Amino acid sequence: MKSIVFSLIAVIILTLTIACEIPAGPEGKPGEIGTDGFSPYIGENGNWWVNNTDTGVYAASVSLKNMTLDVGRTDTLVPIIFPATVTDNSPLQWTSSDPQIATVDNDGNINAISRGKAYITVTTVDGRKLAESAITVNSVYVLKQNGYWADGIWVELENIDGGTAFGLTVSEDKVYVAGFYRDNGLRKACFWFDGVRIDIPDEADISTATDIAVSNDKIYISGWYSNGILAKACYWIDGWQRIDLPIGAGNSLASEITISDGKIFIAGYYGELYAEGVDRPDDVETVTNCYWVDGKRIDLPGETTLSTYLRMFVQKNSVYIAGTLYDRHPNGPGNTINTSVYWINGEIFYIPDYKTHHLDITAYNNKVYVTGNAGDASYWINGEKIDLFSPDYSASAITVSAEGVVYVAGYGNGYVCYWVDGKKIDLGNASFVNSYSSRILVVSE
Repeated sequence: MKSIVFSLIAVIILTLTIACEIPAGPEGKPGEIGTDGFSPYIGENGNWWVNNTDTGVYAASVSLKNMTLDVGRTDTLVPIIFPATVTDNSPLQWTSSDPQIATVDNDGNINAISRGKAYITVTTVDGRKLAESAITVNSVYVLKQNGYWADGIWVELENIDGGTAFGLTVSEDKVYVAGFYRDNGLRKACFWFDGVRIDIPDEADISTATDIAVSNDKIYISGWYSNGILAKACYWIDGWQRIDLPIGAGNSLASEITISDGKIFIAGYYGELYAEGVDRPDDVETVTNCYWVDGKRIDLPGETTLSTYLRMFVQKNSVYIAGTLYDRHPNGPGNTINTSVYWINGEIFYIPDYKTHHLDITAYNNKVYVTGNAGDASYWINGEKIDLFSPDYSASAITVSAEGVVYVAGYGNGYVCYWVDGKKIDLGNASFVNSYSSRILVVSE
């Protein structure tokens, strides 16, 4: 009679544990019976145990973190299990909602296959869902002077002929690159479509494309041209229609272009500069950094006698521009004293103790991110320096993904590389990589 009563009590307890979560017995622990002889507890495998018998019912709580990966990269999802005494994960099963985007094995190892979003689910053997993780897979493009990497695969630009690539964008999985090639030693503006060169027909003696944007099936290319001593800032639409930008005296150059809310934003400068191949006098006058919005010029504060290509980021009509100010220019940029700055809607901000000739800028969640070639691998968030702890490497470009992940492109030791939230990923090898990365672009689904 006593054994029947105990059996009936065990059945009642087991039924309750399946219907609701019952904590481990006060004296029970994995591998031992509770002191009262039948109290349920969670065993090392996460199942309910009663009378030292595995009921086969999973009782532990499981949680997973969401994860962002780049195409071709791997990582491991580590389930957070409560209680911590659960050490055997064999009752867990892993599945992916879309193995064409991300796969998972029984140990939680994730392999990012293609751009998009997949959900990794952990279930019990009988199919009961315990936890889910959203896996976002991004595509990463890194530009170098003579080509680019797309998801880690090198694409060399066709017929670059001693030229240089400056700008890169991606639209509907097609890659557009702006730059120039050389014809009898002279610069000629062009762009590349998926690596194939398309010349920009322009009667100017010299021309250079500096950046490229695609919007509503139109291609916008910033740059400059020259028919003699002076260079003139301009942009082209669809590679043939040239539009000159209003400037002050002297030379001018458009270095970056973006389209936001149907408006054309272009960063650049004007002043007493001289075209390639023309000797520069020692008494060069002040250069003015500026940007144009639909052709209207807006001058930026900060006196300088030289300017490098400005970088720009536009978000909800807020304009972020990064550049360098020089206080003298006697015999070339190597003899100047420079100060790194950025502007937000025309207001200037100085970056302390940061001197570089090439800056890049972006913004995310009211934070401003700036990086540049300053002889070390680092970047700034709202003026606070973040070290990437990579000796002999320099940073040169920065972006933030839609998920808030920071990507920084750079180079060093014969490699072009990029960092993802501080983790460095080398691209290419020293046999053909001999220059720095100039752009990084992250494309999310």
